[in-house]
Amino acid sequence: MASSMTIPPAALDPFDLGIHTPVNLNRGARAALLQNSPAAVNGTIGVSTGPGRMAQTPSSPLNPATIAAATEGAERASPASIFEQRPISIVESANDLAREHVEEYNIKLGVFQAFCAKFEEAAQQFVTGPQRRFAQQFADDFLGFWKRELSCSGSATPKPTYSSVAAAAPPTDHDRLTHRQQQQQQHGRRQTDPPHRQGQQTTIAPPRQDLRVFIRLEAGAPARAHSSYAIRTLIREKLGAVSDKIRQVFPVRSGWAVLAADSVTRDFLVDKQAEWAAELGATAVETNKEWFTYVVSDVPARLTDFYGNEVDSDSVVSDEIEIQTGIKPIDVRTGRQFSDNPLTKALLVSFLKPTKRFWSLFGSSAARLVDKTDRPRQCETCWGYHFARNCHRQPVCRRCGETGHLADDCMAREQCINCLGPHQANFRRCPARPKTVHGVLRRLTKEQRKHVRTVGAETYRQRHQEPQSGSHQEAQQGMAERQNEDVTSQERPNARAPSPAVSGAPSCIMVATTPHAGYEAEEEPEQPRPGSPRKRRINDRKPLRIFQANVGKIPPAHDCALALADSEQYDVVLLQEPWTAHTETRTLTKTHPAYDTFTPVDMWNSNDTRPRVMTYVRRDPRLLADQIRPFQTRDILWLAINGMTIVNFYRQNDERDALDTLFQWSVPERCLVAGDFNARHRSWQTGQTTNRGQEIAGWASENDLSLLNTLDIPTNPYGNTIDLAFTNLPLAEAIVEDHLATSSDHFTLSLTFPDVRSTPVQPGKIRVTTEDELKRFVEIVELGATGIPLTDSTPEELDELASSLVSLLTSAAKASGRPARKGGRPAPWWTEECADAAAAFRAIRRSYLLGFNQDVQIAKRGFHRVVRRAKRRYWRNLIDGFSSSSDVFKAVRWLKSPGAFQPPPLQVDNVVYESQMDKANALRQATLERRTAEDDIANAWTPVFPPRSIPFSPEISLEEAQYATCHTGNTSPGSDNITVKLLEAVWHTIGTHVRRLFERCLTIGHHPKPFKEAEVVMIAKPGRRDLTEPRAWRPISLLSCLASFIRSKLGRSPRGRQQTW
Repeated sequence: MASSMTIPPAALDPFDLGIHTPVNLNRGARAALLQNSPAAVNGTIGVSTGPGRMAQTPSSPLNPATIAAATEGAERASPASIFEQRPISIVESANDLAREHVEEYNIKLGVFQAFCAKFEEAAQQFVTGPQRRFAQQFADDFLGFWKRELSCSGSATPKPTYSSVAAAAPPTDHDRLTHRQQQQQQHGRRQTDPPHRQGQQTTIAPPRQDLRVFIRLEAGAPARAHSSYAIRTLIREKLGAVSDKIRQVFPVRSGWAVLAADSVTRDFLVDKQAEWAAELGATAVETNKEWFTYVVSDVPARLTDFYGNEVDSDSVVSDEIEIQTGIKPIDVRTGRQFSDNPLTKALLVSFLKPTKRFWSLFGSSAARLVDKTDRPRQCETCWGYHFARNCHRQPVCRRCGETGHLADDCMAREQCINCLGPHQANFRRCPARPKTVHGVLRRLTKEQRKHVRTVGAETYRQRHQEPQSGSHQEAQQGMAERQNEDVTSQERPNARAPSPAVSGAPSCIMVATTPHAGYEAEEEPEQPRPGSPRKRRINDRKPLRIFQANVGKIPPAHDCALALADSEQYDVVLLQEPWTAHTETRTLTKTHPAYDTFTPVDMWNSNDTRPRVMTYVRRDPRLLADQIRPFQTRDILWLAINGMTIVNFYRQNDERDALDTLFQWSVPERCLVAGDFNARHRSWQTGQTTNRGQEIAGWASENDLSLLNTLDIPTNPYGNTIDLAFTNLPLAEAIVEDHLATSSDHFTLSLTFPDVRSTPVQPGKIRVTTEDELKRFVEIVELGATGIPLTDSTPEELDELASSLVSLLTSAAKASGRPARKGGRPAPWWTEECADAAAAFRAIRRSYLLGFNQDVQIAKRGFHRVVRRAKRRYWRNLIDGFSSSSDVFKAVRWLKSPGAFQPPPLQVDNVVYESQMDKANALRQATLERRTAEDDIANAWTPVFPPRSIPFSPEISLEEAQYATCHTGNTSPGSDNITVKLLEAVWHTIGTHVRRLFERCLTIGHHPKPFKEAEVVMIAKPGRRDLTEPRAWRPISLLSCLASFIRSKLGRSPRGRQQTW
């Protein structure tokens, strides 16, 4: 007998989209949940002692889903509360909440209880079904809103359910940033943010509130004579309720300003001004309001109607402004400057908000917004550049810069207290004053101020060279003492001039040459002068961070490793099995603009000769890397970085085992050996010893090398620990970083060495490019041009003249410019899409640590596809953007470039030079010092009687000298950092001196000693593959731009060829 029963229809799933459901919905939801979460750890599931609480990881993004699931379970556990059919009442909860806040919020409670009564009456009709559920939700929201309002708490974010989190789209950077800020506010504690990625939006601090209240007084009001304490006590006496909320009272030009503790106190002072302002005789009490002021030029001074009657211009102008702008002005006044035309005038019109369109008045010029810039303020007490209100320094004479007297009684010579130049302290063109750069007021740095004072003191000395008597000699001694003072006495921001990074040119060696040893360039003392304050100790030890990973010859994994290392600011990157390629003329691998590339072999033409390791060193002046090649191998790469030897090692475990080469090498002090060893031993992995693991452990023990790996922490998805790091340095550590996964079959090892001495930063090139910098450079040169010597009759005097010109220009450039910055930059093709794809891959990978799940493989392929598409798009857009022939030539040079590899060790006469200094000296001897005295002509002064004479005039016009100096090509400057552009900017000052120098050099046949110094750069010759030979390098001489004219002119001069050089 069959029985029938009715099966209720299944509830419709609101997230079931049928055939429109995305295929990757589950994986996308899982990636969104696991974004930026820590790696999964196998362990015991803990249970909290509190009822209904589960043990959770605070930083896990699964917490909201877990809480929501627990909440849903609690709701299912109490069905009586859901299906209980009784009227809804919130009066009891409302009364409880009202009793808590009745004393402080009685006004709000009245409104609240009135709404509750109406709500109670309206909610009686909703007792069943969906209507009751919606009414219950509305009641909860209503109570929650009033609870936050009465308790002055911020808005609370409802906890999401698991279904809402799974159905939501992957969060954007802005969503994650907002959620992170809300978590910090709710929990009241600081949480660790996920690593910052390239292109991620940063938080912008809200604008600060102006809490000042301004008391406007008449010019002769008695209240201006009172002290700030008297004004403050008067306000406290009149308004006792806010006596502890007044922070400060200080004088301003319009009267007094009261600084309140918060906006409520500020508004209260303005509302209650009738109770206390009359006692002070104030004309107005107001807060600060930002005005937008426009200047309107050429406004008719007199207006007449159609019949010639003069009208009231004030009322007409105000109405006309409102008609033209649509905004009523708050102030209209006449400009202070007089117009050249007596029939017109200039008006200053102020609004509370800016106008949206251009406008004019009665055919005048278009109104323009007055941009108020921050002008440098000079104190009239000490004549420093700061606010004079808080100056407590000893008064200084404006004329001579000394203390103890006033400028009216001073008879000494003028000398500025700031730049030590021969002028008064209030000189408007003083080179030591702050300047506005890109709309921001910038004060001189410590180095710039030092150079300005040096030039100023030298100019003062040269202008007053006659013998000094008593008081003047004392003044000169005071000048010398002030020159040695600490330049930080002036109040200015603590700005530190950045040091330039090393050049990004891969094949370039700098060689400094000085033909005459007797001539030495002027150098600044390294030690502090006697009497100067002791300098702050500089910590030159920085932690060295090293990134190690095997990328498995996968191009996207190689790119991802370099991008992640750059975003995490790693100093050295050790990669095994890098991606490589080769053509007939080129050898290729992955590079990054922030790193220099080192390879163990210079060239390869097949898979049997390609390198198996690649090391990248960040382009930082604090890192000095020298490649060492004790053995010819493609599996090991040795680098010496800041006195530390770093070995990048890879072992294929074949007949040419790299371990044999490593065991033959003598391990030095301060050494690190890291890489893929492909071996197991009980020291780093429990179990059977395989693949010569015992020999590796014995070699490490014999050389006192400590293993940095933690026991049984795998470094590949198979659960094996084969990526190892050995070192003899103390306090080093190694961590397997899950968030640095490169999508290869190896994990990433992060190494940190906390105590590594940095290389001393060498002074780099100085750039003077902006308009403000050029203006300051011209002013300093004009100030110091008076000290240029005027005698030029002997070779010694010509040397002094050339030296003065070079010293003046160099000091002015250092005082006005800034060090050149040539540091690395992120990869231009690594976009936010690549970063998101990498993060999504790591999120999926956290669920399956071994990485053999299908979802992990799909996510890996998706990440590789995104990286390839991003690089293809970048290069395609770059080529499509070519607009000139020079861009095409650049692209052609890409194809001819042999590769962006650092030069290998140099070999000269069977001697190998590895360090930068040794290679520079060897190249100088091999290329620049090949000739000796034996190669000279026996008798160079044999008379020659040519049949014809070459007409030559030693006279040079000013135009010829200017053309030869300022119209040359854009060549690189020499060691003096003076470019053609700088010479052109100050030609009106130094032109006559340069012409005089050139002319006298041609007449006498003398080449000045300062122009004989050259900076030689060794550049690899095109087409040369073996850079270990000196013949593969070409010397390029960088001379001073001033010396280029003399060299070319004297080279063609008969007198120049006859005289002694």
